[in-house]
Amino acid sequence: MDTELIWDFMNSTFASWFFPTIIIGFIIWSYKLWKQNDEKKNDLRSRIEELDIEISFRLSRIPTIFFGNLISRNKSYVTNKSNFLRDYLEFNKQNYIYYKFKDESTSGLMIRLSSLVETEDKRAIKKAALRIIDFKQVYLNNHEKIDSKFEENVCKSLSDEVFLNRWDWDKIDD
Repeated sequence: MDTELIWDFMNSTFASWFFPTIIIGFIIWSYKLWKQNDEKKNDLRSRIEELDIEISFRLSRIPTIFFGNLISRNKSYVTNKSNFLRDYLEFNKQNYIYYKFKDESTSGLMIRLSSLVETEDKRAIKKAALRIIDFKQVYLNNHEKIDSKFEENVCKSLSDEVFLNRWDWDKIDD
């Protein structure tokens, strides 16, 4: 008797309207949820890619700026040191790709990137950012006492510690 009532209800006009509405509503809701998650993932990928490109560009300029300043000492080494300090540590406001990042330091961009990436990259990116910040403090406090040999050694160690594979400018796709 109970099964007869259930079949009667299932064959009623109300059930014929109600169940397809629920099923179609569920399918539409599932699709919207999937689409929102897909958009969030794409937005995250896009932000990570922009940060990687910006950081990569800035880091790719460091050897040029640094060695350009070491080589062109003919007039005033102090001027070159201050240029190095401005360009290398502060990253001159003209050295950017994305306008929205023009007022941000490279270490700040790295820390922002570390909050967006997967766990295995977080530590390496934070370490690179902290290495730049540490060097900035040492250089700002001692730049009058630092000679070119020390700068070369520090630049070498910085490039070993800061340049991650993800920021290899030559490997970034066009």
